[in-house]
Amino acid sequence: MKRPLRVGTDCSGIEAPIVALRQLKIPFIHEFSSEIDKHCIATIRANFQPRIIFGDIMERDIRDVPDIDLYICGFPCQPFSTAGNREGERDPRGTVFYECLRVILHKKPMVFVLENVRGLVSIDGGETFKTILDSLRRLKIYDVQWKILNTADYGIPQSRKRVFIVGIRRDREKRPFQWPEPIPCRPLEEFVILENRKQPLPPHFYSSGMARIINERAIFINLGFTKHRHGNAHKICPCLTADKGKMYCLSQGRYMSVKEFLSLQGFPQSFKPHGSRTHSLRQAGNSMSVNVIFLILKIAMECVQ
Repeated sequence: MKRPLRVGTDCSGIEAPIVALRQLKIPFIHEFSSEIDKHCIATIRANFQPRIIFGDIMERDIRDVPDIDLYICGFPCQPFSTAGNREGERDPRGTVFYECLRVILHKKPMVFVLENVRGLVSIDGGETFKTILDSLRRLKIYDVQWKILNTADYGIPQSRKRVFIVGIRRDREKRPFQWPEPIPCRPLEEFVILENRKQPLPPHFYSSGMARIINERAIFINLGFTKHRHGNAHKICPCLTADKGKMYCLSQGRYMSVKEFLSLQGFPQSFKPHGSRTHSLRQAGNSMSVNVIFLILKIAMECVQ
């Protein structure tokens, strides 16, 4: 492609895909973002230059959406209604996914990438996910694939499984899309930032089900987990979520910092989140992992012409 790639994102969060495109050094124009969280919008403005920032995409006129070559959306997990449908057929209308589908239908990007929590695959016994795939494949102009990927399999030691759906427009496809191969993780210790502050754990943690994990000197632990649900906290950080202040850095005797949160999501040290610690942790916890979307976009853009 001789001109810059035209890119649009919905449910943009803090724009992990745009960070990934910068790292890929692909010339692009950031046509639009969309976000309803005012703190995410402030973070987008502080770090990126989209031509348009839409608010709620449920209230957006599709005619206002510019043409794009690449579309990315981390839409929320919503079950579809069966009201009024024969044989329990799911209806995506009235959901954020339906608005994503409208963008794909009307703008026909060369490539789209959709992301969601892995629970989307099994919600409603898998019927909602089946409806999503059927809706995308019914467009007939895309080769559509999906897979659950774990951040920890792609260089960054965080246990974070998410489902990705990739569509390549058939008339621009020069070779089939293939999912990235796993790569070794960097040591978890590399993600610890040395800080001169201490935040001791309350005494009751040492007599609770967490005591064994604490005594084993894991690096990061989620204080909200039970003794049966903590993962291999020596080598892999538990999943970072929007349930912010529960992540604790045992090796430093303090709660995890915002920079550590962002680093374990693949963001560079130069990235500037906007808002309080609480808002910043929520933004990082809701984001796509940059390292994963980086590899997906690298392969996807090599598949098109």
